[in-house]
Amino acid sequence: MARRRIALMIGFVTLGGALTWLGIHFAQVGWDAADKQSSVLGGFSGLGGIVLAIYGIWQAVRQQLPLTMENLTGYLAESVQREWNAEVQIRQLNGTPWISISWQPDMTTQQWVDLLSVTPGALDNPSGSAPDAHALAGETHKIVEVLDRVPGRQLVLLGERGSGKTTLLIRLLLDLLDKREPGAAVPVLLSLSSWIPSREGLKSWIASEIARSHPVLGISDRRRNAHSDNYSRAQALLDQGLVVPLLDGFDELPPGLRVKALEEIDKARLPGLVLVSRTAEYELAVHGVRGATPLAGAPRICLDPVNHSKAAAYLKFGMPSDLWAPVITHLASDGPLARVLKVPLYLFLARSIYMPRGDREANPRELLDQRKFSNEQDIAAHLFDGYIDSVYGESAGSPNQWTVRQARRTLAFLARELQAAGEGGDIKWWQMRTWCNPIVPGLIVGPVAGIGVGLAFGIPAGLGSLKEIGYDPGISEALRAGIPAGALVAFFATALAGGVITLREDPGTTMRWSPARFAGLMSVGGLLGLALESLGVIFQAGILAGLALFAPSSIARGVATIGPPLETSVGPITVLEQDRRVFLMIAAIVTLASGLPLFATFLALGDAIGGLYFAILLGLFNGLRVGLKATAWLPFLSVRFYFALCGRAPYNLMTFLADAHRRGILRQVGAVYQFRHIDLQRHLVAAPNFLNR
Repeated sequence: MARRRIALMIGFVTLGGALTWLGIHFAQVGWDAADKQSSVLGGFSGLGGIVLAIYGIWQAVRQQLPLTMENLTGYLAESVQREWNAEVQIRQLNGTPWISISWQPDMTTQQWVDLLSVTPGALDNPSGSAPDAHALAGETHKIVEVLDRVPGRQLVLLGERGSGKTTLLIRLLLDLLDKREPGAAVPVLLSLSSWIPSREGLKSWIASEIARSHPVLGISDRRRNAHSDNYSRAQALLDQGLVVPLLDGFDELPPGLRVKALEEIDKARLPGLVLVSRTAEYELAVHGVRGATPLAGAPRICLDPVNHSKAAAYLKFGMPSDLWAPVITHLASDGPLARVLKVPLYLFLARSIYMPRGDREANPRELLDQRKFSNEQDIAAHLFDGYIDSVYGESAGSPNQWTVRQARRTLAFLARELQAAGEGGDIKWWQMRTWCNPIVPGLIVGPVAGIGVGLAFGIPAGLGSLKEIGYDPGISEALRAGIPAGALVAFFATALAGGVITLREDPGTTMRWSPARFAGLMSVGGLLGLALESLGVIFQAGILAGLALFAPSSIARGVATIGPPLETSVGPITVLEQDRRVFLMIAAIVTLASGLPLFATFLALGDAIGGLYFAILLGLFNGLRVGLKATAWLPFLSVRFYFALCGRAPYNLMTFLADAHRRGILRQVGAVYQFRHIDLQRHLVAAPNFLNR
């Protein structure tokens, strides 16, 4: 990837240099002599452009060829399975036993009979349904069987904080994928924290979330719905019942939205669904719904605390025989430690913290110190802190890594910004610009752009590269050329990046062009040329002026996103690289498209120096303007530098996030990161001393 970027940069620099030389050469030989030479060059350029256009159209058409539903479900299933197999390994579930979580149905026998009686076909096929409500009880490895025994394949999974709801949902997801037949529905695990049910229906939100994580499924498919340009492949899968949403984090929605969320979930009438929530929050939302009870056809199962024998078996697995003996003896009591270790989350943290590693001595006996840990809150805080210490302490001081103190500071900063921004649990790099004053990106982008343009003007002037066309070189001329140009670009760049234009709210991926808008551009340029000719200005200058004025807007409106190839795996870093590539391409194309016609116009009017000056200014201004509207990379780059300057986060923030994901602090959901557990995020927010440690 680095070689490709270097080659692309070299190509653009070479092209810019060649075009500059060509302009100077035409100015020397005169317009009449240049006319014949430019005709020959134009012919070859036109042939090259046709070849590139045909290739681009072929690529776009190839990306949008109609795929069968079996192709699309197969792609989605493979992508989801690959993503969550990696996530399970990162969560240290491979090679470690799953914590055995049991549950009980939260319904009476009569309620189960009533449910069967109102479910079409349930009584006609008794072998496919549970004989009574008690048959829905089970343990971790039987969760997929429970879903299969519910006639409507809808289930509500309830539990307390840290009770293992998400872990059980991951197990269900993987089991469903393992038993899935070709062409069958695909389970997709989604976090409800980013859904705003008052603005968007459930199916529309699910389609957009799937498209965000799997851009191939976000491509518009008018063959399946000719009445909508925004009807995506993901929406088509949902409409045909080929997606089974596993919805986690209902309790993470704001309290004021939970009733509306339940109504929208019920209204969606999905053929398969699992909803996960804490018990109290779900019950409160159900009681707040007016009219019929939502999700009446979805049985509720409630997770049980882990009993002491299962907790002991989990702690002892693969450990030295005497390591956990004193703690295990204490599990049968009713003390604070025993109550904490009935929660699967804290059970996992305890095992991770006191796992023997190398020469490090593990001592879980300290958990029995009642002077240090007098209540459950003290123990829970110690386990969270110890988990961060354990995963970052191993590599502290090693190259390209972070100390425990740096990690604590950055994680606390991320947690607090997420809470302040009200964005649920999603760490979206493209929205980090909203974490600071809107003028900050402009104050960083502007001076950098100004210095770059100032050097671009000043160095050629100082070296005498413009002497041939009558421009007297020297230090004073370099300053006279560079300072005003750099100052102007710095001012405009500061204004643009500082919020004068509406910045893009989500990242771009790749570009697609609209031939109709380019045809309109040529028409406008031609009309402007006729108007200028009638005023005594030569016709060719009018055409070029039309191109210079309308090319940037036409390109900006013609840019769209296209999903990557089917085999491409999408993640936060991949999306960032795609967005950066799109910005560089758009900025370069728009700069040339608006600068070269203006330069040629001034050449035709006999002012090569003025043409070069204004072509660079207008070209860079338009390139930056269109690039900022079409991508999110440059504002993120600026705020990343700002956060590092303020000591809130490392400059290589994306590397830190990817490393935190690898260590199990964060989890990856499509193109975003989330804290592995919402309680860890809340603990970081509530720990004011983290920034000072």
